[in-house]
Amino acid sequence: MICGAVSVSGCEEASARADGVWVDTLRGGRVVISSPDSPSSRAARAPTLVEELRIGSVEGDCDAFASVVSLFVDGPGRIYVADLGANTIRIFSPSGACLQTLGRDGSGPGEFAMLAGIARSRHSL
Repeated sequence: MICGAVSVSGCEEASARADGVWVDTLRGGRVVISSPDSPSSRAARAPTLVEELRIGSVEGDCDAFASVVSLFVDGPGRIYVADLGANTIRIFSPSGACLQTLGRDGSGPGEFAMLAGIARSRHSL
């Protein structure tokens, strides 16, 4: 989207050029130019969400969450879920099966005092 502000006198108007670019003159003379290749409030529609997978349960062992703060999906499709309430990172297969739990509450090796999220570097999580 290309936006610019130009001081011009005139009334509020909008027009579309042949190439689809919109030029709006707002009250006060501000001119807004928008490209058809960028998201625009004119054509914006609410996205439709479709559930593809559900992970989590109220009474499960590996899939009961307290406070999810972050998640990450790696190349093969494994899903990593950071749970602040349990101070763990849980790893799920692409189909949602629990594979592994990393960490626990604490301040020693392999423990989290306050898990804030998941960060990925080039070679590790």
